[in-house]
Amino acid sequence: MKAILELEAIGDNCGCDIPHILVPLLGTMPKRYWVAEIVGFDIKYKYKRVFVKGNRDYLEANGAGTRGVFVNYVLESGHIYEVKSPETWTRTRKYFCTVTDDGDIFEIDQEAVDQWIHEECLE
Repeated sequence: MKAILELEAIGDNCGCDIPHILVPLLGTMPKRYWVAEIVGFDIKYKYKRVFVKGNRDYLEANGAGTRGVFVNYVLESGHIYEVKSPETWTRTRKYFCTVTDDGDIFEIDQEAVDQWIHEECLE
């Protein structure tokens, strides 16, 4: 079963992008939001992740594009995802989730993620 997770890209178009000429020197600005599939453990980052590509929806965006821009991610049951979601202009929230067989998105704790990796990924 599949489900759609929608995150608001608060402040994503705030005009604070690094000029393209400086990207090789400074790198790009990290996004305040993302969804990643957990695929195992990682020594450096704790979990190996595969980032999920989202589709932008500007239908409700304000004129500046700083609010009302939504990014939709397709999630599938049988997988575990980590989500970084902006809650306000200054606060983001990280959590883990999975999709039930009925297509509902269900939050899970870190212990469930670790147990799933041991059972599914390390066999």
